[in-house]
Amino acid sequence: METETGRAWLFAPGERIVDWTVLARLGRGGMGEVYAVTEGDCADAPIFALKIFRASGKDADFLRRRFRDMAATLLAVAHPHVVKVLRMGEVPTAEGAAPFTLMALVGVAPETREAALKDPATLPESATPPPGAVPVALSAADLLEAPNGLPEALLERMWRDAEAALRHLHARGIVHGDIKPGNLLLSAGGHVTVVDFGMARVRNGAPRPAGYETTVTELRSLVRGTPEYLAPELLRGGAPTPAGDLYALGATFFLLRTGVAYTGSPAERLLVEDGVGKRWQARFRATLAADPATRHWPRVSGLGSRRRFLAAGLGVGAALVAAGAAWWRTSEDAEGCPTVFLEPILPATVLIAIG
Repeated sequence: METETGRAWLFAPGERIVDWTVLARLGRGGMGEVYAVTEGDCADAPIFALKIFRASGKDADFLRRRFRDMAATLLAVAHPHVVKVLRMGEVPTAEGAAPFTLMALVGVAPETREAALKDPATLPESATPPPGAVPVALSAADLLEAPNGLPEALLERMWRDAEAALRHLHARGIVHGDIKPGNLLLSAGGHVTVVDFGMARVRNGAPRPAGYETTVTELRSLVRGTPEYLAPELLRGGAPTPAGDLYALGATFFLLRTGVAYTGSPAERLLVEDGVGKRWQARFRATLAADPATRHWPRVSGLGSRRRFLAAGLGVGAALVAAGAAWWRTSEDAEGCPTVFLEPILPATVLIAIG
């Protein structure tokens, strides 16, 4: 099958790729192609996203190393709002061996997507796709065309999820580098998963996979991002930093909240000062500052808000310690069919995550 670029896909639905059967083609970009795949022939077998590296040109070898290195870094990241990398390696293709990453597949049922495009308020009450059904992608960018915009409750949930994901990544020395509405995928319940680490960087001083390149020339030649969400210092050729991610997050939610792309014009600054509500004012002031040295995560304002925040945190902590937090992994049932089940996490880990 030929695509709009004139290049055929590597695999078609129904074909086998090592241990997996291709169910659908999900998308392609500058770094590769993504497929929905499953193991075995069971109707309710879990479905994953398989990303296969595919790039050509003078930077192909460098990009291949970066693809592998970032996959190795993300294997160690476990957070409910960061896409989960499960495996990495190489698969044979018609063009030779290609690196791959196997990831949790984030998406919603087709009927959920259709309803959310008309009214995003339906998303928080949506159900998880049934076993064996291939989810479809729904991003924050898709909701921008909703007739009545995004409801405040959904925006609050999305902000909390995205902020938690970035805090977790930054604490581990990972800069995403391309936060934008299209890289915030939504799942049932209206929760956000941060995806697409093709422009991510592991910062100086943090543990790096072997062979990771750090020269200024290479960084500047490869880090592009999306202009509408790039911080001023990145537009001037600066290296990506957590402060750049904060700016991109602020610009992303400014667009989601107001319907206007943020460029720092006087009219937009007036919106920040007197048009979005106090909670969003605090967020935008903290993240959209022109000087990266003054950007910071917005603080919870007001003693009552802090008390409610602490009370909620203690309540959630107690519930998780009592019930046990969980992560999922795959195994096989008695008939050899792959299944997904929850893996308990020690209470101490839960407390650290909450703190």
